[in-house]
Amino acid sequence: MTFKRAAGIALATLILWPQALVAAETPLIAVLQEEKPDSVDAAIRAEIRVAFREQNGDWIPVCRETSQPDSRAACAFAGETPAHWQVVLHGRDVGVVQTRDWLERDAYAGIGLLRVFGDEIPHAGPRTTEFAGWAGVPVHRPLIAFNVRRNWNVRWRNSYPADTPTASLLSSMRKLVPTVPACTQNGDRRGPGRPLVAADIHVTELWKAPRGERLIGASLKTERVKPCEYDFDLVADSWFYDDGKSPVRALPALASNDTTHRLVDIGDFAGNGHEEALFWLSGYDEDGFILLFDGFRKSARFAWTYH
Repeated sequence: MTFKRAAGIALATLILWPQALVAAETPLIAVLQEEKPDSVDAAIRAEIRVAFREQNGDWIPVCRETSQPDSRAACAFAGETPAHWQVVLHGRDVGVVQTRDWLERDAYAGIGLLRVFGDEIPHAGPRTTEFAGWAGVPVHRPLIAFNVRRNWNVRWRNSYPADTPTASLLSSMRKLVPTVPACTQNGDRRGPGRPLVAADIHVTELWKAPRGERLIGASLKTERVKPCEYDFDLVADSWFYDDGKSPVRALPALASNDTTHRLVDIGDFAGNGHEEALFWLSGYDEDGFILLFDGFRKSARFAWTYH
């Protein structure tokens, strides 16, 4: 479905049931995401995953960690009740989807998943591997979905990252990757390596706001560790916040030696004048989401494994 067509369907649906997304409910952040189930022959499908809820000004995961992959027991949400979700991309309505029950997948990767009904499932852009996760199958990008109507001014824009100066990131990046390893032709470590310098840093993703703020994703350049068989985890991305006034600040929740992150969306998700940023995370046998809030100083994490 094209974006234009999806937006038309969304508008028509909202006219038919405006109360469904306006009711005074606890603000929830869900995600419309595609995935390929474990079955080899199963087709890629779209589902709603209930991720975070607001609680006393903070955000917490809707589902708790559990030894049993049972959404009914692990998630603080009445998934059995039919619900409508406003699907949004960068502040614009993309469509509306309906759920009626938990998906009931007998796997940890099914935690928080709601069954989507209807043939017209909104999406944006082509399928790519940018948000493929552990399965590695091309999918449409995840889209934020709300249980209440949300409108916000779109301040942040995705920008071209290649020419971004890296000197301002060096101090924070050295705390995460202090040295560049040296390796033999066999891939083994050789000596202590050398200190990280600005030329070793590669900016992978860049988002800008009109007042000069920046969200910067960066990693060690791949060629710096190419000979090192066991050091490819050093190229996993880290993220930084630059308000344009103070020194660049690292975002610890988005720094892991074996996990990569991509920004899904950013905006005033709760409608309270404060911005949140939702990131996709993907690591070894793990995918999930991280939500940054309170000036990007606090975070909530919701992730799942596959085995």
